[in-house]
Amino acid sequence: MPIIRYMLTNGTVRQKNILYETCKQLFLLEPFPICCNITFTEKRSNKNCFIGQSLRLFRSPPPKIKNLFLTKTLTIDSPKSSTVLSKLICKIAKCEIWSLDVVGQIISWKNLHFLLEAETIKHFSFIEGKIIANDENLIPIEDVIEALPFADKIYLNSAAFTQNTFAKLATLNRKEKFKYFEIGNVDCNFNFNDFENFVKGHFQPKAEIILRVEQKTTLESIRNVILKLKVMLESWTSEETKPKISVL
Repeated sequence: MPIIRYMLTNGTVRQKNILYETCKQLFLLEPFPICCNITFTEKRSNKNCFIGQSLRLFRSPPPKIKNLFLTKTLTIDSPKSSTVLSKLICKIAKCEIWSLDVVGQIISWKNLHFLLEAETIKHFSFIEGKIIANDENLIPIEDVIEALPFADKIYLNSAAFTQNTFAKLATLNRKEKFKYFEIGNVDCNFNFNDFENFVKGHFQPKAEIILRVEQKTTLESIRNVILKLKVMLESWTSEETKPKISVL
């Protein structure tokens, strides 16, 4: 029995599935229903439903759903209701997903970090929302990226860009290099040496980088950044694979 208890607590998703299918009593010992995918979209005419081990939601999660072990993807597209993700997190006991795709949500950094702490996410997108720190301000971009050491695709415009963002990103001890990286709220006065160090240290060959500037940014400032980036890339040696960088 100690071996069974160990596997129920520390086993892989496949191992747990086998145990649950073998004996329902084992599920009662470790009652975490395995859910592969959760998707929420704003189509009010539809009903919530399970399809295999995936959950499709079109309204608030049913009260009976709880203690979920989420194993693959979480997708939330709900600009009109910004608290869906926060309500859903209360239903999740364990999270080891590889993809998180969120639109239009406001969430505390503490709650979001719960979804990230297993460090399994490869693709991360959080846009048109807000990730809030304890002081009610936006969490810095670098804090979010630090919690995603294995992610190779990032799309984030719901966190704060600071003058230290690229300097801190350059020093991160990452496990995977980026092949796509897009951030918003970028201040055009960032330090280009810090940005160059970040790019050289943390990107795959021919990666794509998109910097979306603050709304108040003038066209002249954008042109200056594009020119500086062009000069920066021209200084690289032929052995250094240049990324594609866009400023929008």
